[in-house]
Amino acid sequence: MRLAFPVLLVTLAFCCYEANAEPCPSVVSTLNSYITDTVEDFKENILQYGAPPEDIRAKLVVKRCVTQMSTSEISALEGFLSGVLLACNS
Repeated sequence: MRLAFPVLLVTLAFCCYEANAEPCPSVVSTLNSYITDTVEDFKENILQYGAPPEDIRAKLVVKRCVTQMSTSEISALEGFLSGVLLACNS
């Protein structure tokens, strides 16, 4: 679970983007892709934001780690991120 803390920080930093604290739809989409998509599909998702190549490479390294996680670890990560998004909505 060493990955959970950095994911939490990034999620909290980018999650709530308006005064009403609704999660940004692109953040929700990217987080969903981060957990459920293949590395190639995730890359397509993040390329649309025009990030520098070194940032994309770094995100893909982390995505490969997520891809290697067990089903129970991925399920725990999904629950954790869902809780963060729910907190942004309340």
